[in-house]
Amino acid sequence: MNYKYKPEWAFNKKEKPILISKENNAFLNSYLVEIKKRSNYAYRNQKSVLGQFFEYVYNTLENKNVVEITKRDVKNYLNDIIDQKELRISSKNSYRSYLSSFFDHVEGFLDSDNINFRNPVPNKKKYKFTQKDLDVKKQSEKELEVLTKEEIFKILDFCYKNRKQDNFILFGLDICTGARISEILTIKIKDVNLPERYFETGFEKNARKSTWRTKRSLLFFFPERFKIYLKNYILSLQSLNPNIEWLFPNPKETNYVSFKKPYYLLNILKQKVGINFSYKYFRKTIITERMKMGCPDWVSEGLTNHKGSSIQREYYIKLKIPEKRELYDKYFPYYSFPYF
Repeated sequence: MNYKYKPEWAFNKKEKPILISKENNAFLNSYLVEIKKRSNYAYRNQKSVLGQFFEYVYNTLENKNVVEITKRDVKNYLNDIIDQKELRISSKNSYRSYLSSFFDHVEGFLDSDNINFRNPVPNKKKYKFTQKDLDVKKQSEKELEVLTKEEIFKILDFCYKNRKQDNFILFGLDICTGARISEILTIKIKDVNLPERYFETGFEKNARKSTWRTKRSLLFFFPERFKIYLKNYILSLQSLNPNIEWLFPNPKETNYVSFKKPYYLLNILKQKVGINFSYKYFRKTIITERMKMGCPDWVSEGLTNHKGSSIQREYYIKLKIPEKRELYDKYFPYYSFPYF
């Protein structure tokens, strides 16, 4: 029995309903429930990709049940639909990854019922997307996506002198830690350790690397001088509401601030300081500057909470917080700034 399925997570009321069987709908729902626990952003992306796939299943594969979909079916979909899109290969591989993740979920679900099923999504060795001109970019034309120290200081100095206190703290933390903006926005005050100069984040599902996925928090250090600004900011928040929970609260103080606000602020700053940048530039810049200072890869990976590139870094090198902080101070590139 087929029916028009309007998912509860559709944010556009005029969105065309997905045509899907009841059986396939059950698999789709159970998968997306797990994705939503980790991130609304991933939820929307995967909803869109899987919605397109199930429309193909409905229209081209005669609405096959997912357990009947073969590797040939998926190859044809990748070839006839995804490979025809004007997208880079990296984006097409993201489509493939989402499909594979979904079918891994189906495989695990069926395996628990002792039903034999194998993920039909071919890997990169079994199916390769067509390389097009847009997949090749000259190194000389590629934007580095890093800033000079002078540009970094100009941005931070403008925030301090011309913007509200929370704007300065937001950019200050992003610049001195290299944390992703989602990891900054979701900090709770109780997770800021001023005496030890670090904060922990990643506990909320919309953080880029959430504990929903990694099962461990992300720990970032900040400089001694910036601690004073951060302490005064927290005191100002608590003077208005002693029970305030978030470092960057929304207007009602019931949750962290909307993701729209920092991007609105970003566009204002780009115009005011005359520098083209995005939040990810701060992460790339601090990593690049550390490299110039001779920072070992394993130290840089640890300070930015990247997964270790070696087994030793990931599983065997264990440092205490004071030892990590000492490395942070040793390879911090912005001590010439008066705010740090």
